[in-house]
Amino acid sequence: MQPRRGSTAPARAPADLIGGTFFEITHPADLDEAKRNCALMQDGVDGIVRHECRFARADGDVVWVLVSTSRVPETVDRSAHLIMHIEDVTERKHLEAELHHLACMIR
Repeated sequence: MQPRRGSTAPARAPADLIGGTFFEITHPADLDEAKRNCALMQDGVDGIVRHECRFARADGDVVWVLVSTSRVPETVDRSAHLIMHIEDVTERKHLEAELHHLACMIR
């Protein structure tokens, strides 16, 4: 997973990701929910499952992401598999926290 230019996504060398799993970079506090959502998709849930979680960067920083997962059903030529789209939402999470802080100060 390589970030787009200027992104805070979990920059890691492609060789470091080969053979790894999504769970290896998921923050420990978010791991159970990520595994539950993955299990839903593997069990054949139709549609898209979305959840937000944190990834641990190689340098130890945390990146918030929105994970959208779709299940591709089995065919004669290939086994069922999952496709994940991962969007960096760190900036939005920081802005939400700032707005929450400001709202609490006004009250």
